[in-house]
Amino acid sequence: MEKMKDKLSNLWSAVGEETTEEIVESNIIPDVVKKVAETVVQEGTADVIGNICAAVLPRANGIALNYKQKRFERNVNTALEEFEKKLSVMDEKVSLLSEELEEKFRGIYVEWLLDSLENEKQSIKIPYLVNGYINMMNNTTNDDLMLMFFSTLNDLTDLDINVLRMYHFECNENIYTLMNEKNLSIDQINLVKEKLLRNGLLDSKNDEQRDDNLEEVVRYVTDLAKQMKATKPKVVKAPKTKKIPRSESYSITRLGRNYLEMIGAIDRE
Repeated sequence: MEKMKDKLSNLWSAVGEETTEEIVESNIIPDVVKKVAETVVQEGTADVIGNICAAVLPRANGIALNYKQKRFERNVNTALEEFEKKLSVMDEKVSLLSEELEEKFRGIYVEWLLDSLENEKQSIKIPYLVNGYINMMNNTTNDDLMLMFFSTLNDLTDLDINVLRMYHFECNENIYTLMNEKNLSIDQINLVKEKLLRNGLLDSKNDEQRDDNLEEVVRYVTDLAKQMKATKPKVVKAPKTKKIPRSESYSITRLGRNYLEMIGAIDRE
């Protein structure tokens, strides 16, 4: 326990007294750090929080605060507050990680998390980032999956996530309520849906029907070719194709459902 408190209390050792004062005044490191130090948590959990805090200091040391730096400070502050709410969950997940993965979640994955926080323009997405980071703490995670998680969330806007939520079976809202709330046109919503389709989070029902129609045609042609060669040919059933609607319709993919649940965009209580 003392070891963990020492790690968190010595975060300031790399910077001068003046810079430290500026950072404290700008509220980069909120009370969550003190609470982590006072909480009995695994060393791995303390390290994740400590490394996030420590990584902020070199970026702030000797640099005049511009709008990007201020945004980064706000995002880190918000992220730490979100981590504070889930310390017990995080602690349990870290304790179950393999030694190799625990090291990554305390090291390189923290760096990737900070990169996302630095570039994130919508602070409303930060809880999604923290929830996803914690939920990725399992022994099936690898570098590729972790990078996919970050890149997908970085690419999505809060609006994209809200539109995707409309397709989850546990969402009680509808797309028209969202359109009125955000003052969006149907064309703008369709652009969002196409983006979600490209990310593999939605499926096109029209594309599915086209695939079904194509399979029916292939089945018909194959059966017809066989019967043409047969001594006693049988009647081949005509393909059962369906007309493709003019308007596009979508359904959520398993990846889309899992992603919403992982980032906490769906309330499953």
